Amino acid sequence: AVSVMHCPNYGISEPAAGAGMTFNWSAGNFTVTAGSYRLCWCHRDLNCTNMSSFRLDIGHLDFAGPLGGQSWECIRGRSCMLENIN
Repeated sequence: AVSVMHCPNYGISEPAAGAGMTFNWSAGNFTVTAGSYRLCWCHRDLNCTNMSSFRLDIGHLDFAGPLGGQSWECIRGRSCMLENIN
């Protein structure tokens, strides 16, 4: 496992909730480059603050735009127009 820069807590989530089915990154925003990132799991009996403890590959997490340096805000229920997209 490799830490991911520009992720809350370098990609390490808060401890699982909901019988181990819910994961949360509450320490900030993801500002990663669009792409697919591996999800790895760490057993609670290990030191889950160390990347080498995340030994089981369980899937991937896909991020798509906006690309770095771009930011938009839309309000639910209102029209939203995105302009000057590169």
